Amino acid sequence: MHQVSALTNVRPIMAPLGPLYVVRREDDGEELMCSAGVTTATFVEPIRGGLAPWRIRRVTAHIEANLDTTVRTKDLAALVALSAFHFCRAFRDSFGDSPHGYVMRRRVERAQGLMLTTNTPLGQIAMDCGLADQAHFNRLFRRFVGESPGVWRRARAAVGHA
Repeated sequence: MHQVSALTNVRPIMAPLGPLYVVRREDDGEELMCSAGVTTATFVEPIRGGLAPWRIRRVTAHIEANLDTTVRTKDLAALVALSAFHFCRAFRDSFGDSPHGYVMRRRVERAQGLMLTTNTPLGQIAMDCGLADQAHFNRLFRRFVGESPGVWRRARAAVGHA
């Protein structure tokens, strides 16, 4: 761990869970990462073994573009020229979740966005997000969010109209 009191040489990058900033240490020139809004920080050395930044960008772009269709782990691995085993391990190191878990979470997040911005029926939203049917959508949504999609949507619609 390294204590840094004044961040200099800051360069922003995009990461899967939000923006990070690369900071070059003045004493040895090593680059470290920190989250937004940090003016003083204790840095932990970066985790080795995850996906390279270009692979993260390529995989996330492919997932986002294909959330409404089947996204297979072997296809994602081929997209970044890795074996399925190595890809899954590196993906988990980078994202903190399996490829399948990440895709399911992104589908629920996209569904939440559609529920807030449209009046589309839940069954159609399920299909638009690549889920088999509304029952599958309900189970998945409840597992990630903790309540049914209908209850979640009504609660947010009531807040928007109040």
